[in-house]
Order: sequence, then structure tokens, then C-alpha cells
Amino acid sequence: MRKLILSALLLAAAPAAVAATDPVLGTWVCTQRSAEGLGMIITFSPDSKLQSNMAALVETWYRTEGDKFLQPGAKPTDPPTVAKFHFDGNTLEFNHENDPPLRLTRVGSPAKGAPAIVGKWSVDGQKTIEYTTDGLIKIRYPINSQSGTWDGATNTFTVPGGKGQYRLENGLLVVKFNGSVEQQFIRADASKEEIKKAGIRYGDKPTDLDPPASH
Repeated sequence: MRKLILSALLLAAAPAAVAATDPVLGTWVCTQRSAEGLGMIITFSPDSKLQSNMAALVETWYRTEGDKFLQPGAKPTDPPTVAKFHFDGNTLEFNHENDPPLRLTRVGSPAKGAPAIVGKWSVDGQKTIEYTTDGLIKIRYPINSQSGTWDGATNTFTVPGGKGQYRLENGLLVVKFNGSVEQQFIRADASKEEIKKAGIRYGDKPTDLDPPASH
């Protein structure tokens, strides 16, 4: 009887153990966005739960020069936008002459040995901006969300809108939902070089990941 009970417990625990080590675990962002920057985020959790978000997604460059923060202008032909920035504990504040101050709150702990600006910052509790060590801004502004489940044994997932299939290919997640065209996703924590290799695009335009040369 004890052997039967132990076997049953092991069988019950097996799916969770498989899910906890599945390489699909984590958060992925789509590589093809609309021209306005809208795209999907998918998160696979170890408990076989799945979260899908439509979000505003941006990956672009930034550079700091002392207390000056530079990022792309509003249009590709515009010069970089420049703002002053400073820290007050876990608050990061930007000041631009034409805009009111922007205050962000650090999410988590500072990265050891990295510039103070590196890390994730909260805009309003849901929206986040991340500044990476390799000079990228990553913006994640969720618009809507739906929850579902995924099955690592069949490489399928289910959300209220229907069912889909997924596979991992060359480091990317390839998703097909309700028989639609396949979409590619890259890990949310991908480096600049990985993002370049994946070829993220906004409509028919590639993302701008490298700052102009400083003078």
C-alpha cells in the first residue's frame, strides 16, 4: 500500500517537475510589431499557467553623458532628445525643458557593479521601463491581458480566444494561434545583439538600437 501511495505521489508531481525545467519558461515578446509599436507578450509559468498581453513595446538606444540622458528624437530625422536626470533613493527623475518632470520607481534591487540607471523602473505600477547595461531602453506598457494554460507535453496552449501551438527554434519562440500565420517571439531579457539577430520590426521598419556617434 505504501508503494502504491508513493507511486501515485510521484506521478502527480511529474508534470510540475517537467514544467519547472521546460526551456519555454519565462516572458517572451513578439519580434513583429505594428507601426505604432503594438505587439504581444507571452509569459509561461512553472504551474502551467500562461499570461498573454497586448502591449506597447519598444526597444531602442540610450546614452548618458554625466547628468544628461540622450535617447532618439520623436522622428528618425530628429536629433536626440536630451534630459537631465538624477536619483533620490529608489526614485529616478528626468527633467526636460519642454515637459514636466518624469519620476520612476525602481523595481527590485540595483544591479551590482552597474551604473545606477541600469534596471527596471515602474511608471505607474503596471508600465515598466528597463535600462540595460548594453545601452537599451525596453518599454513594456500592457494594454489588455488574458490568462490561460500551456502543456509542455504537447507544445500547446489555451486562452479564452482559442488554442495555439508553439515550438522553440534557433533561440526563438514560434507561435501559431488558431491556425493563423506563425509569429516569432524573443526572450524579454534578450541582449542588444540577440535583438539585432532576431530582426525586430515596427511595421516595415527595423528598430533603432545604436546611438549616433558622440562628439
